[in-house]
Amino acid sequence: MTPTTRGVLLTYAWVFLVGNLVWEVVQLPFYTLFREWFNVTVRGSWTYAPAMPRLPPLGTGLAPLLQWLAVPSVAFALARRKALNASCKRDGCREDVPRG
Repeated sequence: MTPTTRGVLLTYAWVFLVGNLVWEVVQLPFYTLFREWFNVTVRGSWTYAPAMPRLPPLGTGLAPLLQWLAVPSVAFALARRKALNASCKRDGCREDVPRG
């Protein structure tokens, strides 16, 4: 693989990763809040237990929102760490590149 091809592929991979991260961490929590509000308030599909902490503006549960913030963030961090370690094993480690 030529250096130019590798650079293009790495750039594409980085853009794809950042795009997915933005989608997962920024946009999906809003979708989750909407769906929680819609299913609890409009459709009446389920109710929360009295002990469930709720967010004041919409009355949606706190746990679903925290799941959409925590799980994708941890998954992307672990994937990045694994990719950096694999790259280090394949190409050799550089001391100026943080490996998470």
